[in-house]
Amino acid sequence: MAMRLTSILVVLTVMATGYLSPASGICDQENLTIGALLPMSGDWASTGLSAQIALEHAEADINNFLSDMNKSTRIQIVVKDTGTDPEATFEALKELEARGLRIIIGPEDSASLSRVREYANESGIILISGGSTAPSMAISGDTTFRLASDDTNLANAMADLMTKDGAKAVVALARNDVWGNDLINAAAESLDQKGGVTMTPLRYNPDSEDFSQILGELGAHLEDARDVYGDGAVAVYLIAFDESIDILAQASRDPALASARWYGSDPSGVLIRENESAVQFAIKVGFIYPTFGQENSPVARRIAGDIRERHEIDMVSYAMNDYDAAWLIAYTYLVTGSSDPADFMRVLPVFARTYRGYSGDAVLNDAGDRAFAIYTFWSLRDTDGIPQNVPLSKYVFNPYEGVFWSPADEPS
Repeated sequence: MAMRLTSILVVLTVMATGYLSPASGICDQENLTIGALLPMSGDWASTGLSAQIALEHAEADINNFLSDMNKSTRIQIVVKDTGTDPEATFEALKELEARGLRIIIGPEDSASLSRVREYANESGIILISGGSTAPSMAISGDTTFRLASDDTNLANAMADLMTKDGAKAVVALARNDVWGNDLINAAAESLDQKGGVTMTPLRYNPDSEDFSQILGELGAHLEDARDVYGDGAVAVYLIAFDESIDILAQASRDPALASARWYGSDPSGVLIRENESAVQFAIKVGFIYPTFGQENSPVARRIAGDIRERHEIDMVSYAMNDYDAAWLIAYTYLVTGSSDPADFMRVLPVFARTYRGYSGDAVLNDAGDRAFAIYTFWSLRDTDGIPQNVPLSKYVFNPYEGVFWSPADEPS
């Protein structure tokens, strides 16, 4: 029912703004095929697999909604694997373009989006990313929209947490790509504003499999920082994709690396429970990591359960952004009666103003990115010998009201 009420509200809103005439209406149209560029393999496969299942549910839910509305129009989503590789993403985009698809969900990672964004803009292809968060990709007026908030909000939240925990120095261990470097810069700026906390960046090649050398450098930096700031005042900020499980597992071999509290980035918490060495190290160092958006809904739980059953991993929270992206595309298409990217450029942001999706309010800012940011912070705890993700706190950035911290909702 909520979805149907939302559809009515957004139709009225679009008509009231003058973007469409009442004659446009909602009528039966041709079926719409949507492309999706997802990292089904590679360093961020957990996100691609989560997003694929979320989009399968979205396709089914949208088509059931259309059937209930006695409409013959149907939505189909065609997924291409990007391999978490920018060049493979570019080739996959051109394959979808060759099929006539110009409305595309993804790419999910910022490095891949950076590779294809300009081409998509010049070619009139709409990209709606559920996972790209690099601040440098916040560009006004292009054909890219992002249903994830850019990482300036995450950096502010992490800086709040670290300083409240007494950090005076932070060593960042990060992917050497546009996402990792942007998040390092944003976090360093936020930490400096929180009382001059210093950040030392260590960058690794995203193609790495052996992290022994960079972990050795990390240990040396931690020792130097403890000599200056004292025990308990030094933190590690792990900015990683799925390789976080290997980094934590390899870090468990060096007791010196357990001398600091560790924090993770939003993609890093999903797979930890699947590796005994990684999870025990994470528990030992009080590992804290965020998830994005609002996940505690029947739809999110249904999708998360399907992901757990089919892939034996926890859902990456960005998957719900992709679910909502499919609904936004469907509503825009139904009202405009058009899959012309120019119509989507005008109308989709209007729908987003009133669309409250399963990932939260979808209002877009001037750069076409989600204006609201909601992060839940989690820690791993040993409960009777079973590792459990425990919610600690929730950070909300409301562009109209500011920042709020609150206790996290218990998962149900």
